[in-house]
Amino acid sequence: MSGGYFGGPSGSVDTSHTVVASLAAAGFDASDEHEPTGEAATEEPGGCLILAVRFLTAITLTAADFDAPWAGGLCDTASY
Repeated sequence: MSGGYFGGPSGSVDTSHTVVASLAAAGFDASDEHEPTGEAATEEPGGCLILAVRFLTAITLTAADFDAPWAGGLCDTASY
């Protein structure tokens, strides 16, 4: 999906699922043509990943959010 389309044959994607429908609304392509449209029609796969995160979580990330090293959750050594 990071290229603006869903992997696998189009029959394997449940387009009625709310998550898939949300991503399709952003332009991710669930067809065999693999032609993203709208916001998903970006040149950079990383941009599609950031877009997918925004549509799935309502959190807006930018490339700058990935500049510095970070750790979280169980691997967060800063809190030990």
